[in-house]
Amino acid sequence: MADLKERLLPLKPASAINLRESVVNRPTASGRHAFQGVDVVEVKKRGQGLKSWIRVDTSGNSQVIEVDKFTMMRRCDLPARDLRLLDPVFVYPSTILGREKANVVNLEQIRCIITADEVLLLNSLDKYVLQYVIDLQRRLTTTGGGEVGDVGKVWQSDHSEMNQRRGSRNFENLYSNTSPDYLPFEFRALEVALEAACTFLDTQWYTRAAAKGVVISGQLWQPNRLLRMSTNCNNDNTNNHDDLDSIFKQKRILRTQVRKTLKAIDPSLRSQQDNAIQDIILGAPWFKSSLRLCAYISCSALREVDTFKLLSQILQPPPSGGKKLYVPRVEDKNSNMRMLNVSRIDDLVANSMNILEPDPVDADGNAREDVLQANEPVDILLLPGLAFDKSGRRLGRGGGYYDTFLKNYQDLAETQNWKQPLLVALSYSQQILDDGVIPVTSTDVLVDALVSPEGVIPISSAAFNRMDI
Repeated sequence: MADLKERLLPLKPASAINLRESVVNRPTASGRHAFQGVDVVEVKKRGQGLKSWIRVDTSGNSQVIEVDKFTMMRRCDLPARDLRLLDPVFVYPSTILGREKANVVNLEQIRCIITADEVLLLNSLDKYVLQYVIDLQRRLTTTGGGEVGDVGKVWQSDHSEMNQRRGSRNFENLYSNTSPDYLPFEFRALEVALEAACTFLDTQWYTRAAAKGVVISGQLWQPNRLLRMSTNCNNDNTNNHDDLDSIFKQKRILRTQVRKTLKAIDPSLRSQQDNAIQDIILGAPWFKSSLRLCAYISCSALREVDTFKLLSQILQPPPSGGKKLYVPRVEDKNSNMRMLNVSRIDDLVANSMNILEPDPVDADGNAREDVLQANEPVDILLLPGLAFDKSGRRLGRGGGYYDTFLKNYQDLAETQNWKQPLLVALSYSQQILDDGVIPVTSTDVLVDALVSPEGVIPISSAAFNRMDI
């Protein structure tokens, strides 16, 4: 996972024409030149957006790159209609397209381009995408006894020992090895993609079976293996699906009520509460001692607790500021959101809904660091919401963006053996409801503490321990 933090620092050509004519230091195994960056200024002039990709080469090295569509088409010699299969905005059936220089793969959560030298994986926050990268790197780096090979190396296994040989990537050379363990790079990358798709489908089946009250016995689900289970219907839980529908309906009704309450708050009173909440946080020892944190960018139209005073203070140079800050950027309509590093308020631009977000690249054209690919943990996440209670329940706006992101980050922290960050929600007094009023499902993430104009409300044991309250 730590490899995913690496960033491509491309040369910045003067124009798209220069990009075609540029020459790089060393060709890859297939004779093609290494991946070039794009001129961000030129891309923006043409109105073409950048997309984030994870690149894994034949040695298992990974990089995160920002590339526009036309550069990718030239790189992989693919028409635009093939790249459309990878667009998360569209829904296509599972597809593997074999082209002359590349294979286009759309398998459930895994959307990528596989060539003889590299895998270009559409960067997503989904845990199956990150797991695919980890599994592919493990497959590539352990084939040779745990050592990372150079580009163009091929391996063959003779049961008890591993014999290494170099050679060109032609059919005679590749298939002269009679060992069934050997596969070309493209085959291994595709094999891992198929395993990831099977794992995703297995998990979906298991989750839905559990939600519908199916009792599962025998050998339970294991990654990359077929399910071997016997199932029995539990009559006591046959209405679980109806219960979920009821919970969602309750949430919709509650959101409507809370929005009316927030709309009725006098603007001067809301401003007083904004200042009080931010002052409490800025003066708190647990905040002052934090080094890295994620925070939302408030939107007045949504009547969220204001955070601009807070963010401005965080982005000040030491000693008053100096903290590393990540802020949200919504990627698509599928509850995928990234937290990207910013160093100043000017890094934020308004999106189509007039909500401030960071650009995926900085002023120098370099990709911003994603907190899910950072090599150090964050200490605090400052969260928005429509309503909360003192047991930690949080009512969001229904998109699932924060719950999805929080679950992914908690999984990452557990994998890396990091201390879990404190989840601190900012709330007006009117947003704190009686315990039990907010309905929850298994996907809802509880917060550790609330900060209201009246002060800090610790909820979890972690909050009591780390906030010294």
